[in-house]
Amino acid sequence: MKRLLGLFLVIVLLLMFIGRVLASEQISWGVARIRANLVWNNNTGTGIKIAIIDTGVWYLHSDLQDRVISGKSFIGGNWWDDGWNHGTMAAGIIAAIINNYGLIGVSPNVSLVVARAIPGTDDKIADALYWAADQGVQIVVMSFGASFPLPLVEQACEELYHLNKILLIAAAGSDGVPIYYPAKYNRTVIAVGAVDENDNRWYKSNFGPELELVAPGVNINSTANPNAPPYQLYMADNGTSYAAPFVAGVAALIYNSKLDPEYDYNNNNIWDNNEVRQKLQDTALDLGAQDRDDYYGYGLVNAWYANQRPPGDVNTDHHVNYLDAIIVGAAFGSEPGDPNWDPRADITINNIVNYLDSIIVGDHFGETDP
Repeated sequence: MKRLLGLFLVIVLLLMFIGRVLASEQISWGVARIRANLVWNNNTGTGIKIAIIDTGVWYLHSDLQDRVISGKSFIGGNWWDDGWNHGTMAAGIIAAIINNYGLIGVSPNVSLVVARAIPGTDDKIADALYWAADQGVQIVVMSFGASFPLPLVEQACEELYHLNKILLIAAAGSDGVPIYYPAKYNRTVIAVGAVDENDNRWYKSNFGPELELVAPGVNINSTANPNAPPYQLYMADNGTSYAAPFVAGVAALIYNSKLDPEYDYNNNNIWDNNEVRQKLQDTALDLGAQDRDDYYGYGLVNAWYANQRPPGDVNTDHHVNYLDAIIVGAAFGSEPGDPNWDPRADITINNIVNYLDSIIVGDHFGETDP
């Protein structure tokens, strides 16, 4: 009996130890790859609202506490009854909080607005978009797609983008074919494809001239609804559906950063959707063929570079000077794992500190953030 009791106590202690190990907060490979964690000292997306048009979000998850501020279902049932885990995963990628447990999202202090409209018809999704606009969001992420046109959704996207000045982001699709709608509506929507940990295009990522950006989308670990299969708090999956939320999170960080005068095209002293969109394009890591192409768009979204102002201010003291040059110089030639590696110095996030990073510092040397 004593042996059984002793064995039982050993098992309990072992499970407690494993639980603590698993409970330690992690930065996923995707968040680390786009260098979002380097931004959090100054910017976590506070005050920015993102609408998730999806299958719902199980907002009671410990990593999503207080992140969801409103929700509505357009297809019946409760907006939080995410039986697919799809919307809940998108929410975690964007906004999983810093709480010493589980995961951390790209912009962990944003506010989420949830519209449960997937799977839904053209009219239901359009209604969800208009409702999201009424909630005062700056960004809408749509991790769904159809191979056929969605005319009511297209009209809603036109109005939200041009009249409400909302940034619209959509998954390109995950069938290895030309880009799906609504991502195909490139006048108003940013189409996002998926890459793996080596920056290679995921073979199922849809392609075409409308593709604008790529983001991590393979083996993505995020929050899940424990009441739906596979009945876990976290799960991993692949798809452009999970790449699009990464871009939404980076866009939120730009919206919450100091306005860059170089992008204030209309001189209104605030970030507008087309200005954020341009900065996402300009600061992406070019992959594949030079410049924009059908498989990588402008390249991999880059949270670190997109939040530098002026560019090259790697130590974030608002002045590009000898201190930045020293950091880049000390890390020059290094890659992840090298003793001299400093992720701050890798402005272009191409996983090597080289002449490209030095050129950015040199071009902006002496510039100060007013």
